[in-house]
Amino acid sequence: PEVWQDDLGGLERLRVITNYLTRMRFVTKEGRLDFKAKESIDSAPSGFEPWFDFKRKKYDRDSKIFFGHWAAINGFTGVENAIATDTGCVWGNNLSAICIGNGEQISCDCSH
Repeated sequence: PEVWQDDLGGLERLRVITNYLTRMRFVTKEGRLDFKAKESIDSAPSGFEPWFDFKRKKYDRDSKIFFGHWAAINGFTGVENAIATDTGCVWGNNLSAICIGNGEQISCDCSH
């Protein structure tokens, strides 16, 4: 499934939850997922935006979200409280970690 529905059950419910947690990059304002595009933020298909560009609920706007599994954006979101930790180690870039306490990014070279 590419969009959440309250009446989902069983394996279909688990599949959509898994899709949101592991494959969500670009979404529509209704929450529909795009499963094909995996490139940079600027490569969003028509009608889709990076998930972190959508405004969050009032109580959640000041929270920081740390996420990974989108190496193509190389740790850059352009959104202050959406912190991408995947800097493409698998592609020969750096392996990175973020200190939650102070926001410092620590990286090591993975090209060897």
